Amino acid sequence: IQLRTIKNLPLSENNIVSQYTTYDNIDFGTTKGFTFQLDMRRKNNLQGTVNYTLAFADGTGSDANSASGLTQNEVIRTLSPLSFDERHSLNVILDYRFDNGNKYDGPRLFGSDIFANAGINIQTNVISGRPYTRSVDPTPLPRIGGDGFRGTINGSRKPWIVSLDSRIDKDFNLTKADAKNRLGLNIYLRVINILDKENVLDVYDATGSPDDDGYLNFAEGRNRIRDFGDDDRARQSYLNAYRWGVLRPGFFTQPRRIFLGARFTF
Repeated sequence: IQLRTIKNLPLSENNIVSQYTTYDNIDFGTTKGFTFQLDMRRKNNLQGTVNYTLAFADGTGSDANSASGLTQNEVIRTLSPLSFDERHSLNVILDYRFDNGNKYDGPRLFGSDIFANAGINIQTNVISGRPYTRSVDPTPLPRIGGDGFRGTINGSRKPWIVSLDSRIDKDFNLTKADAKNRLGLNIYLRVINILDKENVLDVYDATGSPDDDGYLNFAEGRNRIRDFGDDDRARQSYLNAYRWGVLRPGFFTQPRRIFLGARFTF
């Protein structure tokens, strides 16, 4: 579905408009790419997987209204990167785990297999930034986008996203080995975003920055600041409030999070 402008309509008693904009089933997109994956069977307690995907998601519009303002002359049939296009994606998963019983080959403490049925899992994700259309002039809050566009539609890219997560866990058998109904307990420590990296999910269209929309440095913004005259207190209050409004939590991934939990199996 895409916006379409119908023009040059003949005027008559029953038709008093020469053009109108409506939705039409003329939108289309194409997705192509490939995935390469390498799996390593568990050897010496280590198991791993490497997955890389190269994909191209192009189309005439990312949503029904993405062509708004661009359909006055003709229907848009030129392919551009879609807003959800992630060109590169790399995933690496490593799992190091000890077995139990005769297969246990880990350290022992006072004759006890302290790491039996325990292990650590580490996962790394690297994703290229999604596209966006660069604006020419910034607009004041609460709007996020700007006026006009620079370059091509979705011709700019947001920063790459890199995440590193881990999980350490150990299984405990709460019943006898020959019990008919077994009860198990898994204790785990999960850490998301180990590096506490401030990944950028979205940016302001005029600057390409997640924490500066460019308005205060724009002519209109500077004039707004000058309107306060000699009232330094009011001007500083306005600047502080505006900068607080620019900092949007949704523009960044969440900081490091640590979860300690237990899971029963029966």
